[in-house]
Amino acid sequence: NKGKKLEAVELFRRANRPTEAALLIGDIAENAARKDLKPSFAKKLHVLAALEIERHRKKATDNLITQTMGGGTGGNLAQATAATLETLMMSSLDTQVTGGNNKKAAKAFGNAWRGAAAYHYYMLAQKQFYNENFDASMKTSIKLCEYDDVLEPKDIYKLLCLSSLKNKFYGTCSKAFVKLETLSTLSETEREEIQSLVVKIFVKNSPIDPVVLPDVYTKCLDIGKPYKACIISGRAILDSDSYMCKSCRHPMLERERLSDGKVNGITNCPLCHNPLASNSSY
Repeated sequence: NKGKKLEAVELFRRANRPTEAALLIGDIAENAARKDLKPSFAKKLHVLAALEIERHRKKATDNLITQTMGGGTGGNLAQATAATLETLMMSSLDTQVTGGNNKKAAKAFGNAWRGAAAYHYYMLAQKQFYNENFDASMKTSIKLCEYDDVLEPKDIYKLLCLSSLKNKFYGTCSKAFVKLETLSTLSETEREEIQSLVVKIFVKNSPIDPVVLPDVYTKCLDIGKPYKACIISGRAILDSDSYMCKSCRHPMLERERLSDGKVNGITNCPLCHNPLASNSSY
């Protein structure tokens, strides 16, 4: 059960085995999501798993640097840096634990923060919707389309249908309904209800957006192409100045973080909750 798994996680952490701990936390997070528990709990679990993976990577990097620098006169910082980068890029960290046969491990180690980011944007889009900030909710919901392997696709497209409808972006709303009604997980009753609703909406409204959205949004909605989005507002980061969290390496728009040149009440990263004092712009 969950209690025993959490005890096992703590044992792995005390034994300095962060890889096993991270994979087990990931399993707990997936089970929590399937049981429709609070998204905030699932996000916390994914953040914890990501931190364990980052701890493993730091340990591996530190060990490699120590080995490289320990070569006496033959070792130097440039060589250590090159060797470290090559190791992190060419080797799969999960093979140290799984032997390369665990696809779940490969996925987890390939992008440690993906699960946490998915639930972060999901909760952000809902918060924006209930605050009646429908334009922001719609754009954050579009970002969710690249996380349909983490979140339930039906939940993603339902939220996008609602937010784009309220925002009167009927073109985007139409695309979201198409995505929703073609999901293989829908029952025939659900599909018929959706089709009936679509007819009622678009008999009165042409499936056209009032303005053309930037390409990053349309490509994400159409084919799930990823793009950089602000973790504060969910908006796409195009040419605007932004800051990157040094812990989770997710960006935020400078104008969202700062107000009149001062920190806009944000002292910790909204995604991983680490302090932002040492963060830098890019």
